[in-house]
Amino acid sequence: MAIFMAFLMVLQSDKTDDKEPATSGKYQPRAEFRLPLALDGDVPVDHDVVTGWTTSIEQLALYGADQLILGRFPEKQSAFERTFRLLGAHMALVAWDVPIEATAINYGYRQVYSGVGLGNFRLYNHNDITEDHPQSLGQTWTRMWSASVGGDRWDMSPSRDEWITKFWTDPDLVAHQNEVFAQAEAAGVNQIVQNMSFIDHKVMMGHGHPLDLAQYIAGWIAMNWSAYQMNEDIDDYVRDIGFLGVKTTSSRVRLALNLPRVFSATTASLVVSNFFYASTGVKLVERPLEVAITDDLSWYPWPILDGRLSIEGGPTFRLQELVTLGNHAFTFSLENGLAESSVEVGFGWQGQIFKDLLYGEARWLHNFSSGGNWLEFGPMFSFKRLGMPGLSIGILGYVGTDYTIERDCRGHEPSYLSGNETEGGAKLIFQYSVSF
Repeated sequence: MAIFMAFLMVLQSDKTDDKEPATSGKYQPRAEFRLPLALDGDVPVDHDVVTGWTTSIEQLALYGADQLILGRFPEKQSAFERTFRLLGAHMALVAWDVPIEATAINYGYRQVYSGVGLGNFRLYNHNDITEDHPQSLGQTWTRMWSASVGGDRWDMSPSRDEWITKFWTDPDLVAHQNEVFAQAEAAGVNQIVQNMSFIDHKVMMGHGHPLDLAQYIAGWIAMNWSAYQMNEDIDDYVRDIGFLGVKTTSSRVRLALNLPRVFSATTASLVVSNFFYASTGVKLVERPLEVAITDDLSWYPWPILDGRLSIEGGPTFRLQELVTLGNHAFTFSLENGLAESSVEVGFGWQGQIFKDLLYGEARWLHNFSSGGNWLEFGPMFSFKRLGMPGLSIGILGYVGTDYTIERDCRGHEPSYLSGNETEGGAKLIFQYSVSF
């Protein structure tokens, strides 16, 4: 991590605080790198860590594409040249990002199985199920790349011996095997949704870049491409939640995952920004439909829309809205299962506490069906006063009680297992941004 952070510092070594931004006002396009490090030794790789590393690699590629393909002075190019370069950058980024998103899918599986006590993970070739291979981030990426260009199909799962031992001898897992399998089948999809939510948040906070659309497209491709077993995952998920009494169909699940994104504020913002960039050369990604209530208070009624896969409500529909007040952003979310009611509301805050020094963030979600809660909060310390304006380091604590959709999709300790009524922990957050 230290080497990676040092490399990011080099990217902005020629930038100063008084440099005029590429766009003015509340919008500033950035490449953003957010790397969580779990402080609990029992949770080395959770969903946030997977999202942090995979999206940071994608954002690093975005920075390279901006500088090397779009060029440093797009306003001096013709509209035709800008369009040609923009399409080339998107094609290169999608080709790079799709196997990264597929790698995230497999680490999503790993997170669920590690949460129920399995730890010896292997990569399996679907064309030869007797063959297994040790896994690492690099090996997983190269095999996902092979799958994306028509090679063998791979996925990550516990070793066969450990699988058989655990699911035959652990009475808690035997009693809840349908929940485990359903959650694992959903984990790949939910990991992609979380990665796409990184772009949602980036656009919501006014830091989107037109090339963020490439990661959005890559996530959609990975979530729907049979090369990554996603069709099988969804079919198996529908079967497993059916055993739990939650009835739906594979076609409804696919519709719930894809249709909301078409009408989401993020999709509209990124598509419009690409046309705007091609015609003007300005890398501006605006939040749509701003309602200015006062000079400092604004409401953005066009929501971010998406869906996830839960074990109690089936596929979900989620909307998120934003209100800004000066240097503070407030979010509201509403999510419900489409197969069984599982209403969950959330409130979030992110803002400046002391200028150029201390920032903070917090989110609270409550599930009305189960009574469960999810809370995360923490400070972020900025190094701007020390001459490193893009660097922040903070702590994010979290606690979950009983069942929530958020815990189902992002937690590490399944609420359905004995003794897991509550889970909690903390992460060290390294965050760096490069402004364009």
